[in-house]
Parts: sequence; structure tokens; C-alpha cells
Amino acid sequence: MKLLRNSVLRNLEKLKAGHRNKPEPIRAELSAEKFEHRAPAPQNAIDIFSNRWASDLADVVPGVSSGRTRHFGADPRPVFAFNHLKPDVVARGARILELGPLEAGHTYQFERLGAAEIIAVEANVEAYLKCLIVKELIGLKRARFLLGDIVQFLLKDTSRYDLIFCCGVLYHMMDPVELVRLMAAHTDLISVWSHYHSAGSKSDSESEIVDRDGETYAYYPRLYGGREGGTFWGGNTPTACLLSRGDLFRAFHHYGLVHHEIHAEDINHIGGPCITVTFWR
Repeated sequence: MKLLRNSVLRNLEKLKAGHRNKPEPIRAELSAEKFEHRAPAPQNAIDIFSNRWASDLADVVPGVSSGRTRHFGADPRPVFAFNHLKPDVVARGARILELGPLEAGHTYQFERLGAAEIIAVEANVEAYLKCLIVKELIGLKRARFLLGDIVQFLLKDTSRYDLIFCCGVLYHMMDPVELVRLMAAHTDLISVWSHYHSAGSKSDSESEIVDRDGETYAYYPRLYGGREGGTFWGGNTPTACLLSRGDLFRAFHHYGLVHHEIHAEDINHIGGPCITVTFWR
């Protein structure tokens, strides 16, 4: 435990100094053969990542077999976020930054809702390639997918966005408050879905108190397992830190997004308590 704790502290200090850990090599192997002998069909492209999809693509490509989660059809989180855009923004066409698009299910929904442009940044190489497959299969026209680290992207990007959509990302960060700070510097509206630490949550080490711009927060470390697997959709560092529910809200408020609406919350989620919430100035 002490070794893990010291490792977490070292990683946090590196991040604070502007450095990133070198990504671990991806060891997962694709099941696809080099050449395809079947007649062209959507399933051929999906089968490149056979048994490695999280999303059910049948909602947008009828008849195909992929994953189980209905990110393209039944997931209400993009609608919750989009409904917070002002009418004049919607009228001219919203510019959205999506962090961690996974397999483009939410990207598809934003385009369908009328977004003028979606910039989607993904660090997982497999997820990025899946997004490109989906873009081709369903004909996304206003989405651009970028492969890279979201913190490094936000540190260099000078753009402003009408909405930043951060779904399934914040709890995978080594320094979650730093991500909040960077997002707040690029927009006045952020929609989040995240797990958070509670009294009954698991932590792989004692919490660490960190200072961010004069405020202190408790970071609860979690050490990932199975990162080499084809169904690992976590962060790009071996360890992540969760915030408590209170610290999550306090971080957004500290960086100027003082208003919020809670859309949904599940304290009994299999992955731990989670919340869907939109913050704005």
C-alpha cells in the first residue's frame, strides 16, 4: 500500500509539472485476418474487433452484431447535455468538444440533434479506430475524431466550445481537478457522467490531499487491472483517482461553473456511485 501511495504521489507531481507517463504498449491482438473473403458488408468491419465492442450498433446499422450497451439509441445523456444549449447557439449550430467518444455512439446523437461540429478526442487506439469504422458505416458528416491524450489536447488548444461533453472520463484521470480546470478554460457549459468515491467505495490506497489553485481535494487512487484486454475502456495511465461527490461539485464551482442540474444519479451502480450532471456559468 505504501509503495502504491508513493507511486501515486510521484505521478501526480509529474502531471502537475506538465509531464505525462509514457503509455504502456498495447498488447491486445485483433482477431481479424489480413484479408477478407466475404462480400462487402457492415459486419465485416465490425468483426475486425469481434467480441470487443461495448456498444450495440444495431440501432443504426440494422442486423449487425456488436456489443450490448445502447449508446446510439437509448442513452439519454447527450440529450440532457444538448438541451442546456441556448436557443441562439442551437440556431447557429453548436460546436461541441467530446472527450472519450469510445465508439461514437454519443457523437452520432449530437450530430443527429443538430450540432454543427463535434471534435471528439480519444486516447484508446482501438476505440479511435472503432469510431472511424462507425463514421464510415453511418455516414457521420460533422464529426472529427482525434487520437491523443485529452489533457495534452486541452493544454495546447486555444478554441472555445459551446459545450464540452465529458462522459465516462473524469474518474479515469490521475488528476481529475486539473481536467476540470482545463475544461472550464474552454467553455461555459460542461456535461459530465462520472463515478465518484463514497464511504463504501473501494480505494487501492489511502486518500491523498492535493492542492489545486488554493483549494484542497481528496484523491482516492484506484489501480487498474486487465489493461491489455480488448474490453478495457479505462484511462491511459495504470492508476486513476476518484473524487468524492462533494469535491466533484466543489471543483466545478471553484472554476466558475457555479450552476448545475443533476439529471440522474445511481448510488447502486455496479461500478460504484455515479452521477449525470451539467454545470454552467
